[in-house]
Amino acid sequence: GTLISNSLEPSSMQRLAGCVIARGCARGCTRGGAVRAATSDAASVVAAEVAKFAKLQNRWWDYEHPAVRMLHAFNPARVQFIREALTAKPSDVSALDVGCGGGILSESLARIGCGSVLGIDVAAENIAAATAHCPPSLKSRLSYRHMSLEDLVLSGQRASLVVASEVIEHVASPVAFVEQLCAAAAPGPDATIILTTLNRTPKAFALAIVAAEFALGLVERGSHDFTRFCQPQELSDMFSAHGFETVAEAGIIAQPPSLLNPRWRFRLDPSDLSVSYALAFRRRAVSHVL
Repeated sequence: GTLISNSLEPSSMQRLAGCVIARGCARGCTRGGAVRAATSDAASVVAAEVAKFAKLQNRWWDYEHPAVRMLHAFNPARVQFIREALTAKPSDVSALDVGCGGGILSESLARIGCGSVLGIDVAAENIAAATAHCPPSLKSRLSYRHMSLEDLVLSGQRASLVVASEVIEHVASPVAFVEQLCAAAAPGPDATIILTTLNRTPKAFALAIVAAEFALGLVERGSHDFTRFCQPQELSDMFSAHGFETVAEAGIIAQPPSLLNPRWRFRLDPSDLSVSYALAFRRRAVSHVL
């Protein structure tokens, strides 16, 4: 908070921020009417968002590029959360990485030993970048497809681990997207769905947008739209409607560079979900009353 208050003077930007926060917090995370790509994939495709990330084709593995450097720093924490949330041995897990981008998380899932990993993305440029970067040692269990989540569900393919990391804040309809994530999960009580995203709170607006995008330039301006952020309870309610319950949650807390650690790092904190957070869901146990 001190960093932000010292960096920004009172301005029209801050007055505008107050209006955006009030509108976003009141609006909720239920809309489905954003401008969509020319496709039937209403749940997951917004043309402007697809174009934004397609431009990163040659940058996904550039660790210093502002659009992805924080994502690389963020990756170890989300992988830790995923590992801790799994109930099965990684080798028994079939993983689906929805909105895989250039394959940063997909490769990590393969490296921790998941039996199979499929990364899907609606931007062909991203799939090309991910495929080109995939090392030979991972190709036997890591693959990519240029397709939407909806098309994958229609194909009948299912996964025991479904991950959508930093995706739901970019989709057209969070409610419909969650329905498709649940449909992509394999049958049985051990199927796990994991999301990471940003909370719709004043603190998240201050840190993830005002500070990260404008004051510090840690990520490119326009990367996020505060009104698209979802609160944890909203997501839990969406999953509950499809028989899934929250089984794990944690905040993903940024740690600025220091003399001992010159790069940004992230750590898990189950007590603070106010900015960036991760949730894990599994099917509710069905009780049989005799």
